[in-house]
Amino acid sequence: MRRYRKTFRLIPFLRTAAVAAAAAFVIFIGLRIMTPPEKTLDAAASPDGGRRARLREVFYDAQPALKVELRGRGPWRTVYYLDTGTNALPPEPELEWSDDSRRLYLRAGGARIWGYDAATGARILSPSRP
Repeated sequence: MRRYRKTFRLIPFLRTAAVAAAAAFVIFIGLRIMTPPEKTLDAAASPDGGRRARLREVFYDAQPALKVELRGRGPWRTVYYLDTGTNALPPEPELEWSDDSRRLYLRAGGARIWGYDAATGARILSPSRP
């Protein structure tokens, strides 16, 4: 005697899809909780248009910090992180590109406090000099 057994091939797939969706949701919520709040203070494109930079204010342990991110053709990468260690940021922070689009400067209070050579990937040791 042959027994006819009905198989539902769609049910294991739906179960796997539901578990994968639930896992993705839990991971997404976990990352959203662990990611500190950020605010973009300044964004600047290089004069030749090949690179973009942004200055972001991030909060770790309820204290603000500054982060400079640079992007050429690939993803954003952090090139500088300034932990203020206090509840205040430097006065009027802003980004400035050199005319040849090679150097990026962080200015605060009218003075250059940090420099980065985007062509070589090196930090500029004396950013106050032109």
